[in-house]
Amino acid sequence: MRTFFQWLIYSLPTTVAYSFECFGAPRIARMLFTPIAERGYAPAMYQLGNLLVNVMYIEADVEKGTEWIERAANSGHQPSIEWMDKFGNLKGADTESLRELVHKVMPSSCRWWEGIRPFIYLMLFILVFVSLLAG
Repeated sequence: MRTFFQWLIYSLPTTVAYSFECFGAPRIARMLFTPIAERGYAPAMYQLGNLLVNVMYIEADVEKGTEWIERAANSGHQPSIEWMDKFGNLKGADTESLRELVHKVMPSSCRWWEGIRPFIYLMLFILVFVSLLAG
């Protein structure tokens, strides 16, 4: 029962934070992920860890990012377990090596947004414009 309530309370804010990450606002995403991760919600721990490890967005904090992903893996979160199997040895890696790894091996899961971002902005503009005309 606890897991269902965690999902109900934390899933939407985690999704919102992930959307901010995908739309290129990693600092806001980090701000939103952190309190949810601190409350023990594994998907938020995993996403926060990925955000911290991914040096393409913000300054890398690999130690802290790997710790968050490890905590999520310890709680049984399957993507975190798989991540730790592949990349658990990142602790202590220098930033330049990480940057190379991110570009080669860890493509951003948000890349699919890149292709439709202009369309979404256009739709939002049209929605606001129509709302102003109707109002």
